[in-house]
Order: sequence, then structure tokens, then C-alpha cells
Amino acid sequence: MYRNNFENYEGKYKLEKDWVFPFSQVGYGSQIVLYGAGDVGQAYHKQIEDSKYCHVIAWVDRCYQQWNTWGIDVCDPVQITQISFDFVVIAVSEMGKAKEIHAFLISIGVPREKIIWIGDRRTAKKGSCYENRLLKPVEHCVKQYLTRRGIDPESEFGSRIVSNSLSEVLDENKLVVPRMVFELTRMCSLKCRHCNNLMNRYDHPKHVELDVVLRDIRALSEAADKIITIELIGGEPFVYPYLKDVINYVVDIDNIWGIEITTNGTVIPKNEVLDVLKNPKVTVRISRYEVSSRIDELEETLFLNGVRFEEISELSWIDSGDINSRGRSLEQLLDIYNRCPSSYYCKTVLEGKVFSCARAASMYDLGIVEDEESYVTVEGNQCLKRDLKEFFLKLSDVNCDRCDVTDIWRVIAAGEQ
Repeated sequence: MYRNNFENYEGKYKLEKDWVFPFSQVGYGSQIVLYGAGDVGQAYHKQIEDSKYCHVIAWVDRCYQQWNTWGIDVCDPVQITQISFDFVVIAVSEMGKAKEIHAFLISIGVPREKIIWIGDRRTAKKGSCYENRLLKPVEHCVKQYLTRRGIDPESEFGSRIVSNSLSEVLDENKLVVPRMVFELTRMCSLKCRHCNNLMNRYDHPKHVELDVVLRDIRALSEAADKIITIELIGGEPFVYPYLKDVINYVVDIDNIWGIEITTNGTVIPKNEVLDVLKNPKVTVRISRYEVSSRIDELEETLFLNGVRFEEISELSWIDSGDINSRGRSLEQLLDIYNRCPSSYYCKTVLEGKVFSCARAASMYDLGIVEDEESYVTVEGNQCLKRDLKEFFLKLSDVNCDRCDVTDIWRVIAAGEQ
């Protein structure tokens, strides 16, 4: 769970201020020291004054005398040693300056865990946290949904749908989910050596019980005002014995717009599954791995049955590496999480929990990472809507310490057995 309802405050500033105060990192009502009186510090200070979210008990800057002559009331940073506080928020954008300030704070005895700096990516202009993690993904997914249905997103009709969806994102009382992944089974028809989702590490893979899948879909669809796309994955989703039931359940939920099913192309679905795949909500996405010898047969079967399908023709993967800790710093985790496409588009549901990606879900499922801050609990969560929005806006994940997927030079062959 997360510690405060910060999005009510952050939302107010996301498109109005050049620099957005790190509401998500600072507990409501905290006593803080604000370090830095430049553009970032002044923007932070104004937002705190307006929102009354927390209390600035000291505003410091090493050039305090100069700022004082310009009418800004800041003091010498050495005074930090004489006061009690919950956090020191470093209000600068440049990493070099932040490192210097961080080193100084450590040298005067400030505990590392009380120092907050969110970097230029997390304080980028026009509220990048909200914009990049909800607005842009929703826009992308809505446009993709429209295109699949033959609607030009740039047409008057398409533009209106996109605009309406973005307006809902900006409504602090609503939650629009761009994309949610549901892992149905750990069973797979392939045994890929470099499986990013770690299916190759299961000695006794199992299906997720149907009632659990439907329970999670129901809870999430009730918590969200709109879910643009849900993706059904495995393992291999076409080996899941209850796939027909899941699809039938989802197509009747009005606020879920589209369904993606991602397959490795090795399994031809049964007739009863083909019947439900015909629903206009459904798109089958086929990974064309060299090892998948039945892709042409699958595509012909889908075509003859009137099922919409797409080919994922990318024949190379990025090697995610092993599951061992790399010992990365918080700064490195922030950087990796912000560069990883999965953190924006692949929030994954597995047996009552929402994770940042499918790899993170498997990390937890395999007992490798069991950090409670790495997921949101679905079942019985009376604050699910709030927790989901905070989870979408979070800016790092402990599982990034065990993944190299953002190292785009680590190219390997896709689907190698």
C-alpha cells in the first residue's frame, strides 16, 4: 500500500508548473527542509504554500546571502544540523549539483533515507510524471484501439474520442488505465532460454484458477472508470483451458475496450475458442519466432474464421539477464524504470496482485523478490482505485535491480530454445 493520497495535490500542478514537487515521495503533513532556491526550489515552495501539503521548516541554499538580497528568505545549509525534520528535499535539476548536495548532507549527518531528489526526468517540464505515465500511454492505446477498428484517430470523430479520454485522465476523481496485462498460466509450449517473463524457471508450472482470474478482472474493472486494453498472456495463452470463459466474461464489460491475446504461434486454438475470438474487441498478436513452425497455419485459421490478428515481426530480444541483484542505487533504479517501456504499458496482474511488469510478477511468484512495495493487492482492497493510480504514477521498482532489458545493446535471438 502507499502512504498518502498525493495525486490530489500533484494533479493540480501536472500541466501548470515547470517543476512538480515530489508529492509521491513526501508523506502528507511532513516537516521538510527545502534545499535550493533556484527555479526548481521556488516552484516547489509555491506549490507547498498553495496546497498546504507539508511544512517547510527551513529553506536553505549555499548562496543564501545572494538570495536574501533578492528578497527570498533562505538560510545557510549548516543550520540543518540544528533542526528536526522528516525529509530534506533537494530542489535542483542537474545531477552534478544534486550529487554535491547529497554528499554535503551525508557529511553533516543527515540519514540517507531522509534525502529526496527526483532528478530531471521526474521533474521534467509540464509534469512529466502524470503526462508520461498516464496521459501519453492512454493517448497511444486509444489511438491503437481506434486504428484496429478502422477509425482514423486524427479524424473529427477519432480526435473527439481521444480528447474525451484524456479529459477523463485529468479528472482527479477518475482512473483511466491505458493497458493491463493478465497472466493466465505459467505453462508454455516453448522453453525459451532467455524468457523475459521467467517461464523457463518454473519446475511445475500451473494455470491460474478461472475464478481467480475473473475475480481480478471484475475488481479492476470496477475500480477503473475505463480500461483501454487488457492483454491475456502466459506462458502460452492458447494452452489455458479456460480462455474461452475469460474472453466471454471480458467482452461483456463495457468499460474494457479492447482485448489482446499474445501467442508464440505454436498452438492452434480449438473451435470453441475461435468462436469467441471473432468478437470485434479481440486482437490476436502473433510472435513470429523462427522456432514457431505453425504460424502460417495459425494465421490461415484465424483469417478463415474472421479473427483479427497482427504479427509481431521483431526477431530479436534484449537479454534481460539473470535474476541476481545488480546492487543498483536508487538513482539507477529511477533511471531504468523511466526508460523501460514495460513500466508504462505492462502492469501485470497475477493471482490477486498488480505488478509493474510480467517479469516482476514472476519474481514474486517464484519467491525471488517479495517486497510489498512492488505490487498492489487487488482482493479485498477498499482503496484499489487510489492505490492503482499511485502505482501507475510511481517512479521506480525494486525488481529493476534484477533486469537488464533497458540495455538495448544486449541483443539476442528471439525464442531461442
